[in-house]
Amino acid sequence: MTISLRRWLRSDLPAIQRLLLDTWLDAYGSFIPREDLAGYLQAHYSRAKLEALFDDPDVTGLVADEEGAVVGYAKLYHSRVEQRFYVHQLYILPAK
Repeated sequence: MTISLRRWLRSDLPAIQRLLLDTWLDAYGSFIPREDLAGYLQAHYSRAKLEALFDDPDVTGLVADEEGAVVGYAKLYHSRVEQRFYVHQLYILPAK
């Protein structure tokens, strides 16, 4: 199996939401109820909020793709004022 890295596509946003929930459940699911994690996801990473990030010229999204499935996600931010580049988020499915 080959994993490739590419820029995110608007069509990847639902898969990114699922990846976030899966990684959060793996990390926090033993002590935070699933409903609470799903509620947080919807409040902070709704489709509309991900669309806004996608349209932000200072945000770059990358996905790790394995045979058409998103198995990783990174959100990068370019702060032009600070002249810095940040890795804001990095998620990889636990089984990968």
